[in-house]
Amino acid sequence: MISKAEMKRFREYLIEEEMSENTVISYTRAVQQFFEHYPTLNKTNILSWKQDMTKIYKPLSVNLKLSGLLQYAKFKEIHITVKHIKIQKTISAENVITVEQYHHLMDCLKRDGQSQYYINILILAKTGARISEALKLTKADVLKGYADVYTKGKVRRVYIPNSLREELSEYISTMKDNEYLIRGIRQKPLSKEGFRIALQRFAKAYDIPKNVMHAHAFRHLFAVEFMKNNSNMFLLADLLGHSGVNTTMIYARMTAEQQQQELDKAVNW
Repeated sequence: MISKAEMKRFREYLIEEEMSENTVISYTRAVQQFFEHYPTLNKTNILSWKQDMTKIYKPLSVNLKLSGLLQYAKFKEIHITVKHIKIQKTISAENVITVEQYHHLMDCLKRDGQSQYYINILILAKTGARISEALKLTKADVLKGYADVYTKGKVRRVYIPNSLREELSEYISTMKDNEYLIRGIRQKPLSKEGFRIALQRFAKAYDIPKNVMHAHAFRHLFAVEFMKNNSNMFLLADLLGHSGVNTTMIYARMTAEQQQQELDKAVNW
């Protein structure tokens, strides 16, 4: 077992390394889990632990846990190298909401008087912002057409297109300049977890697959739909806040069903 004092020091180290709260939680849990079964951190034990974890968790989860252990080794100044599990990259994105599902969702929200969540989702879908970035957007940002937000250790610009500004004009008319756009019910602040729960509720109510109903799916939707109207991948990378186009190419991938539809339309000779 590892002491609470040791875990506290490790947590403080991760925070100093500017890691997100979710990463800090994942890494500390992985370390605690490891020391519940092994007395010392060395390559032999990590390899054994890695093999056991692959029987329980998916490769992505095992790799995340492994990253936590290796980060702890770095914290303790122990030199250990262990390879992550190789994961074959998929050629399509199956957890992305389609534009048809998006319009169905928005129609249902409008019909059922869910105006606040209609606005919340509209902002994500039309800015391509991460949920952490979107939660910081204010009325003042809408008025000037962009927001400079601090995320992932850097400041990036989130643009607000004219079509969105027009749709938000009535919504923000009675707001103060520093008020946040995205809110929960009864105008209360909305957390990431609260948004996740709401999306899963809407998925069930409106017969939309649960795996496509998450905040990040609307960022993917933005990328896919943007590429249909503007094929400038470098511009899209800038709009999404990516340092290069490789990550952007993943975001712009369609689902297998969408690929089939586009293929059917394109191959007409």
